[in-house]
Amino acid sequence: MPLIAAMVWRRGWDSPGFFVSNATSLDDLVYHWNLRTADIALWFVDPAHLARDTAIIPAWKKAMRQAIAYRHGWDRRVAVWTRRDTIIE
Repeated sequence: MPLIAAMVWRRGWDSPGFFVSNATSLDDLVYHWNLRTADIALWFVDPAHLARDTAIIPAWKKAMRQAIAYRHGWDRRVAVWTRRDTIIE
């Protein structure tokens, strides 16, 4: 497992938003937890259970946009985090 906390200090690596992954994967839960302990605001979204998050996603996105409104233009985007090995190409 790479050292995620060290990456947070680079510009753009602290963007709040969503962590899209598998809730049944311990590795995914650990990655999410590590990012959260690095003080990055992330909402865990499991595509297999998307229906339970449909009400909160717009509100969370709005709150995150407000939280980063003070940043420079390129850094005012709500992030979608995931583990590289979970991306379907």
